[in-house]
Amino acid sequence: MCNNLCTFCLDTLAHNGTITSDEEVKKRIIDGRRKGATRLILSGGEPTIHPSYVKFIKLGRLAGYRRVQTVTNGRMFSYPEFLNRCLDAGLQEITFSIHGHNAKVHDALVGVPGAFEEEVKGLEMALADGRPIINIDVCLNKGNIKKLPELLDKFIGMGVKEYDLLHLIPFGMAWDEKHRNQLVY
Repeated sequence: MCNNLCTFCLDTLAHNGTITSDEEVKKRIIDGRRKGATRLILSGGEPTIHPSYVKFIKLGRLAGYRRVQTVTNGRMFSYPEFLNRCLDAGLQEITFSIHGHNAKVHDALVGVPGAFEEEVKGLEMALADGRPIINIDVCLNKGNIKKLPELLDKFIGMGVKEYDLLHLIPFGMAWDEKHRNQLVY
């Protein structure tokens, strides 16, 4: 599941309104560690909306992962108590998916009014806390490519030092007739 509806989402066809069971996620966490993985990355859909998300962070630390990271739209981190529970449980790195330099661009791309404001608030609180490593993923597309310098300047000015610039993947909504011409630059 996801609480955004990104126009460029490559996983749209996999979003069916269900969440992966606790047992399945726990199995994957333990299996990964048994196979020698040292970094647990909780991703999605949107991982932070899973009811057992904090438990999965704790399990990752107990299983012996040296680093627990999440890739997220970051909206849930705008709730201070949730962010603190995650960091206290052992979350060490947060990759925020931010796709615009302002609310107009970002919210249009992710399909949720107010998403930018929530995400930036969560990012600011995570930076202020100082415990997690913070980085940003940007899916480059026609809607944001010309304003990439402004996006980078804004978040570098806030203290973010690492960015992943991602390309469109020709699947899901990014490649349907409605969105393809709006996204491919």
